[in-house]
Amino acid sequence: MKKHNIARAAVSAGLAIAMTFGGIAPATMAFAADTPAAASTITISNVKGNETNFKGYQIFKATVTDTDNGKSVSNITWANEDVKAAVEGVINAQDGSYAGTTAQDAADWITAHVTGTNNTTPVTADSVAEALAKAVMGKTASTTVNTATADKKGKTSDVLDSGYWLFVTDPDSVDNNGGKKNTETYTSPIFAVIGGKAYTVTEKASIPTVEKKIVSDADGKEYDAADSHIGQDVTYNIYGTVAQDIATYDSYTYKFTDTVSKGLTVNADAAGAPQVHVFMYSSKSAAQADLTHAKGTDVTDYFTSTLTNGTDGAHVLTVTAKTTDGAKGLKSISGVDKDSCFVVTYTAKINKDAVIASTGNPNDVDLEYSNNPNAEGTGKTVPDKVRDFTYGLNLVKVDQGTEKALQGAVFTIKVKTADDTASAGKFVSSDGTLSDSEVELTTDANGKIDVTGLDAGTYEVHEKSAPSGYSTVSDFTFTISPTITQEDQTLSLNGSVAGAEGHVIAGLSDGSAGDNELTPASNSTVTDGKLNITVGDTKSVGLPLTGQAGVTLTFVAGALVLAFGVSRVVRNRKEQDAE
Repeated sequence: MKKHNIARAAVSAGLAIAMTFGGIAPATMAFAADTPAAASTITISNVKGNETNFKGYQIFKATVTDTDNGKSVSNITWANEDVKAAVEGVINAQDGSYAGTTAQDAADWITAHVTGTNNTTPVTADSVAEALAKAVMGKTASTTVNTATADKKGKTSDVLDSGYWLFVTDPDSVDNNGGKKNTETYTSPIFAVIGGKAYTVTEKASIPTVEKKIVSDADGKEYDAADSHIGQDVTYNIYGTVAQDIATYDSYTYKFTDTVSKGLTVNADAAGAPQVHVFMYSSKSAAQADLTHAKGTDVTDYFTSTLTNGTDGAHVLTVTAKTTDGAKGLKSISGVDKDSCFVVTYTAKINKDAVIASTGNPNDVDLEYSNNPNAEGTGKTVPDKVRDFTYGLNLVKVDQGTEKALQGAVFTIKVKTADDTASAGKFVSSDGTLSDSEVELTTDANGKIDVTGLDAGTYEVHEKSAPSGYSTVSDFTFTISPTITQEDQTLSLNGSVAGAEGHVIAGLSDGSAGDNELTPASNSTVTDGKLNITVGDTKSVGLPLTGQAGVTLTFVAGALVLAFGVSRVVRNRKEQDAE
């Protein structure tokens, strides 16, 4: 796949824009900003993220003078015969009727035919300016623009010969050391008149960016970190921008690489292909305002998506603009321009391998993009990372008097209120998955029930049956309350219990047996990302009662005496009535 030669080149002052050949200024002329710096030099300001140097190639020698309207160029001659042949070759290819023989003739033709570009618009891939830049590079000795400015935002040249120059990015200054992918980009070609007062121009380029977000199930908004239940679908959105000088490219490589940690499973179809969609928007702000992607242009068919195994159990999701069978990456998509934003969206689930709380379950993405229209070079963004957290429960059942572990207690745990409404009313399994039907959880030999993969929220606990000889506790709730700091994606986990007073505490018991009270040990509420809860059952004891038979006989005798007395009273009253 062949790319145009002006990969990092951006027009600062267009070919016909910064000169007045023979003292005649074209109507579209726009000059680079004059500065009080040293004469016959150029300062090229880098765009954000770039620290590159530049190479300059002289096209015409000329006398350059400053006027009230800019610069006047006269006495135009060729820089050398190789440049003459290169420029005239481009002109003849564009215009079969061209009959010029002098440098002035060529300058006049360039002034008339380099249109549609200015000091803010990069040249396009099929333009005359781009063809001239490709032809001129290497045809004359180059000069390097590499002296850092005081603000370190650009580079300044030494004093140069007066005339008309082409400036492009110096490939040796791009950060490709040690085989690392570039994180910088080339500029679109800069054509400038040098002489008189110095020029200060800004390269016409920008570095594409990538940003990843999680759509929270709590409020539907995007975050850098969130939390979820195991098995719950979580939506991820990846935003990619393009270079300002994308018009300069004939073909444009664009590839997202998303490394998904082993605690997350990307949803795929029956054939194992990741379920990914790609949308194009007119700007990043438009994309971020449409989280349902109802207003985006679906360009999924222009991309291929693959999911492969990575290291340490991770998976690698790649989403690549097609460049085979004649496709030209992003340049195959109608309407793409320097403001375009592409959104990759997919869903994934927390799985059984998830890290509980702690560092969470991160995934990071980078974007590889064309950064050199002159060659096959690509750059790569700094990765952007998001993190999904999940939590756990450690329920410990003890004898309330001895505080020894009790095996065989059966509980059910139901979601009471969660940050997603779909989970409410469902029952929790030991692996954190949710069920519409009741799930029984039984304490082991250590009196424990271990649950992983829980989301933030409040859960209702019911003791269905207690160990033999013990009474059950009344229903109670526990609440998992995380605090997630978005800036550094760190977590602070807290929890609490309510109900079954005296029989349930948040935390592990301090082990003070014999007082028939549960007292939490200090700093024991949360351990390894799990909320600790201690539940105490009271033992039912049948104590022997002495003298039980004597008491019974006394009650019997008393009852007989009472009955005799009542019958005697009734008989006496009847006798009195008879008299």
